[in-house]
Amino acid sequence: MELRFSGDGKSDSVSGELLSYGALQNVTPKAEVTEAINKINDSQKPLLSQKVCAVGNTLWGGTINNYKEARITETNLGDLAADAYRWAGENFLKTASGMDSYRSLPVAAVENGGGIRASLPNGQATAEDLITVFPFSNTLMMKEITPKLLYEMLERSVSNVTGQDKKSGKLYGTPDGGFLQISGFSFSYDPAAAKGSKVQKVTLEMGGRNVSLDRNDSSTKMILVSNDFLMSGGNDFSMLKNCDMVGEIGGELETLRAYIEQLTENGKKALNTRTAAGRIQIAGEYRAAAYTAAFSVKNKDQSPAAGKVVSVYMDGQPQPVNVKTDNNGIARIKVADGPHGIALSRDQKQIYVNNYTGAGLEGDAERSIPAITYQEPQITLQKEETAASAAKETQTLAQAKTETPATGDDSFSIWSLVLILLTSGGTALYVRPFCRRR
Repeated sequence: MELRFSGDGKSDSVSGELLSYGALQNVTPKAEVTEAINKINDSQKPLLSQKVCAVGNTLWGGTINNYKEARITETNLGDLAADAYRWAGENFLKTASGMDSYRSLPVAAVENGGGIRASLPNGQATAEDLITVFPFSNTLMMKEITPKLLYEMLERSVSNVTGQDKKSGKLYGTPDGGFLQISGFSFSYDPAAAKGSKVQKVTLEMGGRNVSLDRNDSSTKMILVSNDFLMSGGNDFSMLKNCDMVGEIGGELETLRAYIEQLTENGKKALNTRTAAGRIQIAGEYRAAAYTAAFSVKNKDQSPAAGKVVSVYMDGQPQPVNVKTDNNGIARIKVADGPHGIALSRDQKQIYVNNYTGAGLEGDAERSIPAITYQEPQITLQKEETAASAAKETQTLAQAKTETPATGDDSFSIWSLVLILLTSGGTALYVRPFCRRR
């Protein structure tokens, strides 16, 4: 691109051409340009390294294990983003002038899954992490919509989901940037239904009540908060383009950060969003059930960590469950229906499993199972107040020894010894029992 400035503004011009990928391979960077870019990047490091808050459980978005999760299923990061937009919209209606006619209207918010470009990992979140999640920082808009229009939006949102496995719950279809993450309402849909008739029911949060919306209601007014890309008809949401504008309320990134700071008291508390909130419900033949999640444990040299005990920390919970890898370094653990974050120590970055997208399901031809680096088993010692507690643990041990081994691939029971250590002061320390797959 070439910009020419005349000085008087009368004959300024812009011209340019699109270069192909191949053409760019032969370009040698100019040293002075590289130096200027490096200076800019260096000047921004103090801003990007600002600590925002601790994140107890990974917030999932972007590409995870080569799959774009937020484009086909609800994620906890999608929930958080939509909640932030709704929070900003409600605050705007309360405080901005000229909003009297809108203040009593219910507020809903949506974010397109394609706009969430990365996950926010467990650990310390910085300003750079937030920018990585929302690099565009689109402008948030508020528009007036009706229940009928909301149904149209949701039909567009799930249009690329085409079915669901009756046994595992895995969704079929193509991940789509227009899949909506939502706040202020919930809805159910049938993936196998025809396009335009998948959405079964929409329930709006209104004045502390959950109100079922009529698909054909074109008179009831409500407020929608979303980014200007969607509001202008992007991702085929043309039904939003001509809706009446209520106001503009800042950028996505700035709103998300302000909301996180409000939740965490400016970083004094950790952000602990466990899993997706269940706002998007699937009304097909599959019935929600626990499933066995599998993941590969690798040594640092990427060889399988075969036959090793690992401590599984699920969704940022403080206490682990111990399992043993098989001869191929595969570990298996029974988990509740839906998405979960797994780590092998408290400070290790989590991996993701989710039966609805096939993450962690063995035998899935589309995806390899998630992999994580081996960590030594994390054994937590807990102090009891009296020696009487030790006697109780001894009784538990005796019961464990007499258990009849369970059968089946997914059966777990207490297997390891509970070690009782009595201190000279009569206080007992014990090693938490762990579970082993039989």
